Amino acid sequence: GNVYFNLQKYDDAIRDYNIAIQLDPNFAMAYFNRGNVYVDLEEYSAALQDFDKAIQFDPTNVDAYYNRGVVYNYLEQYNEAIFNYNKTIELKPDYTEAYNNRGYTYYMLGKYDLALVDLQKAIELDPDNPEMKENLDELLSAMKK
Repeated sequence: GNVYFNLQKYDDAIRDYNIAIQLDPNFAMAYFNRGNVYVDLEEYSAALQDFDKAIQFDPTNVDAYYNRGVVYNYLEQYNEAIFNYNKTIELKPDYTEAYNNRGYTYYMLGKYDLALVDLQKAIELDPDNPEMKENLDELLSAMKK
């Protein structure tokens, strides 16, 4: 499934993940990986279902929480996104992208002070990341208005 996913042969990847799940219905990574395929296909409801299953079978799968947060951002369900980024950071306190995304989500909600703290933390963890600097610049510009 992973090879097909990397080749963007999504139907084949889904087929292989389905087989893996049939062989082991508790195989958390198969759900997680299939969820990633659904994200690429913009089938967000299916992605959320798979990330939920991945978390059910492996509650320590930090990337499943993070990816679920990303999907909730795509759906503009910002409070759900923040919940998942919080869980990501709880499980992995140095998860740079979670701080960046939570900060940007706070920005989208108009919670600039919380956004500032998170975006600064993201840059502290990854000072050379241009996306995080752009997000911080956008926030600082909005705060001046």
